[in-house]
This record gives sequence, C-alpha cells and structure tokens, in this order.
Amino acid sequence: MFGAESVFKALFAFEKKKGAQTAPFFVGVGGPVGVGKSTYAEALKQFLLQRASESDIAIESDQVSVVSTDHFFYSQKTLFNLGVQKGDPDSYQLDSIKSFMRALCAGEEAQHPVYSHELYDIDVSSMQLVSANQRVVIVEGLNVFSTAEIATHLDFGVLLFISPKELRNQQAARLARSFKQTLPDYLLNSMVLDYWYRINRPNAWRHRPKLRWRPNVIILKTPFIQKGIALDNGVVLDKGIVLKLP
Repeated sequence: MFGAESVFKALFAFEKKKGAQTAPFFVGVGGPVGVGKSTYAEALKQFLLQRASESDIAIESDQVSVVSTDHFFYSQKTLFNLGVQKGDPDSYQLDSIKSFMRALCAGEEAQHPVYSHELYDIDVSSMQLVSANQRVVIVEGLNVFSTAEIATHLDFGVLLFISPKELRNQQAARLARSFKQTLPDYLLNSMVLDYWYRINRPNAWRHRPKLRWRPNVIILKTPFIQKGIALDNGVVLDKGIVLKLP
C-alpha cells in the first residue's frame, strides 16, 4: 500500500520513545475533493493494525480511529447565514476541533458531531464518541495541512494528489455507480458532464488543498502506473507513485 510502510516506521519510532506521553500518533491524510482520502484513511488503519500485530507493538483495533474533518462543518443553515461555502476555512467549527484534539492529546475520550452524506448536513441527532487512550488517530480532510488546530498536532502527513483529468474520470465513475440503476445511459452521461463542469471542477479548484504544513509523503495518483493495491478488506485503491520528502 503506497506510503503506508513509511507511516508505520514513523509510528514504530514514536511508540518506542513516547514513554508516559498520553497523546496518540496523529496522521493527517489530505488532498482535493473526491481524490479518495476517506478510502485511503480506512485502508491505512487496517494496514497499521496488521503491521502492529506482526511487530512487538500491541495496539487494539479500538485504539485506532479515523476522523473526517467533514464532521466539524457548521450546519447548512449556519453556513447560509454566514455566507460561507462548505469547504472554506471558515466553514469549520474550529473551537470544536480544538477541544476534540486537546481531549485526545490528554488521553481522554472525545466526541464530535456527525456529518451525514445522505443529508449533506450535520446530523444534529448524533454524536460520535472516540474512546480514551487512543494510540493512532488518522485525521482526513481537505484542510488538514492548513488548519492550525489540526496540523500542529500531526506526527505524519500523507497528501493524495491527482491530475484534473484523472479526478474527472474518477468522479464520473463514482457518480455513474450511484445512478446506474435509475437512469438510462444518455441521461447519465449528460448528468455526469453537467456535474463536472458546473459543480465538481469549480469545487476542485476552489477547494484545492493549501499546504501551510508540509506532508511527509505525496502520493500522485496517475493512470500511467500499472500497479493496483489490493487489501485484506477487499478495498482496491487507485494507482499511484510515492514521493518521500526530505
């Protein structure tokens, strides 16, 4: 899995020298909208658990968490009242992020709101609890390397990057899978193009990741590399190249 072994080596070194430190090992996974951050983060979690079980690091599955920054969006109503677009730096509840990270660093349990991709909004009826004494927390999102409340805690960063053409193809495939059963091909193709030029392409440019903190690894997702990534849980990620930064 691209970049994952570098993350594990950093985790191994962190565990060996942490002593009485209560803060978990924080990994940031960033990249543009639709690049596959959540898929990569979940796969990375499984990889780290597997590698930890093969080493002398005892980490239980409930001690590794994946947290999306989407959960810290303001509600759609609040964003409308503020005149802010989702994904902009001001669209996040920074105080909530700060409190959440502070609790995890203290080895305490923490909770965050839940963003629903069905509602495209915060689900006010739900809160997600992250148990105390986390060993690894993977934070994935558009702005993990530009939001100080997150980036200052990161021990390792992975940036996923992709060409606009490949991003368009990837998002078109995702949209096609969602509506394949309900729309004829000619309408589906028309809708895919409309979504890309009217919504997804402007969003990809407007919400491109800003790097105030430099990631450790950049993964360039490209169709020219003829290797796939097969994982134990059945997830297959796209092709890519790993660049390690000094």
